Amino acid sequence: YLSLTTSAIAAPKDAKSAKVKAIVELQDPTQPATVYFDDLSFVGPQPPPHFYGTVTITNDDGSIGAPDGLTISAKIGGVERASCQTVNGEYSLDVPLEKKETPPSSSMCKG
Repeated sequence: YLSLTTSAIAAPKDAKSAKVKAIVELQDPTQPATVYFDDLSFVGPQPPPHFYGTVTITNDDGSIGAPDGLTISAKIGGVERASCQTVNGEYSLDVPLEKKETPPSSSMCKG
């Protein structure tokens, strides 16, 4: 057996199927040949992790839900990757794992 590999190959954005093809140069074209494919992987891009929850502020007088507009930030390695503001004391945030060249955008959290 001869093991061959390739780097990731991006399919067109609207692709719904794939064909795998091998081009084989036979050492003796008079003899039959067999080609095996194994360990094929068709993986699409993974969505960013999603975080959500309720923000509660606690002090000596008790606990209350966070006011609207409180900024929630997600940082990886000290670098802000995403942020949003609370709505009705709740937040919902998608956090990209890879650093983007543009700064993260701030948006209202989904309540």
